Amino acid sequence: MRILAALFALLLLGGCAPSPVLDSVLERGELRVGTRAANPPFSERTLDGYRGLDMELASRLAGRLGVRVAYVEEQGDPRAGLERGDYDLALSGHPLGTGDPAMSRSYLDNGLTPVVPRGRAVQGIMDLNAPGEVVLVDPAHAAAARDLLPRAQVVERPAPSGAEVVQGGASAILAPAATAYTLVRADARLWAPIIRAPLTEEGVGIMVPRSDPALLGRVNGFLDDLEASGELDMLVDVHVR
Repeated sequence: MRILAALFALLLLGGCAPSPVLDSVLERGELRVGTRAANPPFSERTLDGYRGLDMELASRLAGRLGVRVAYVEEQGDPRAGLERGDYDLALSGHPLGTGDPAMSRSYLDNGLTPVVPRGRAVQGIMDLNAPGEVVLVDPAHAAAARDLLPRAQVVERPAPSGAEVVQGGASAILAPAATAYTLVRADARLWAPIIRAPLTEEGVGIMVPRSDPALLGRVNGFLDDLEASGELDMLVDVHVR
C-alpha cells in the first residue's frame, strides 16, 4: 500500500527521480514544515494553531501527497534546521537567495511598495520622488529606497511606524508588499495603493534540503500547477493584497 501511495505522490508532483525526503514523508504520513510564530501574513501562531499564506500552501501540498501537516518552529537559521532534519521544508516568507540551489521558484512578488495615508493618490514612484517628501524605510532596504527616491528624504527606521505617517511626521513608508499589507491591516487610516505592482522585485520561495534536488523539482511543479489553476493568485489576494 505504501509503495502505491509513493508512486501516486510521484505522479502528482511530477518527475520520477528518487527523493529521500519525500520517501520519508510518505513513510511517516506527515509533512513537517518549518515556520515562524509571528511572521504575518505568511505565518502566525494563534490559539487554534497556525494561519497565513504559507499555511495554505503547506496544507495544499500535504493534501496532494495524502499526508498530514506538522508545523515545527524554526530556531535560528532555517537552512541549518533543514540539514539537521528538523523539518522537510522551510516555509515562512523566506526571500529568494541569489542562485541558491535549494530554494524554489518564487510564489509571491514581495517587492517594495509605498504605504501612505488613506486617500492619498499614489500611482507610481514619481509621486513620492520630490523634495519635501519624507519616506521611512527599514535599514535592509535603505539603499534600494535611495535609488528609487533620489529627490526625497529617505529616513531609516528599524521598524517603520504607521502612526508616524498618519500623524504627518512622514509622507510614506516604503516596505515589502507583505509588510505593507500588515501595516494596512493594523491601521485603517493607511493604504497601499500600488501593492499589486511593487516597485522592486523580491521573490519569496520555499526552502528544501540541499541534498534533495528531486524534491525541489517537485515543489516547483506544485507551485507551477497552483499558479496555472489560478489558486495561487486567489490565496495571495486573500492573505497579502
